[in-house]
Amino acid sequence: MYGFTDLEEKLAGPEGGAVLQSSLQTLRAIAAEMREGIASGLSRDDYAQAEKLLAAVSAAEKILLKPVKLKGA
Repeated sequence: MYGFTDLEEKLAGPEGGAVLQSSLQTLRAIAAEMREGIASGLSRDDYAQAEKLLAAVSAAEKILLKPVKLKGA
């Protein structure tokens, strides 16, 4: 395989669909935990960190769900 990361190679492999679903499930669990923490009240610093993590998780989910167009495919 020629992926940049282990995850990319796994996604392109024969079990790619299962890897995608597992990765999305993990990201969504992290997001839910961050939202719960934010809702329960956090210190200013913890709130800022939770917001940053939530934004990163959201970006990762969008990347995983974005259709891939391979040149020459």
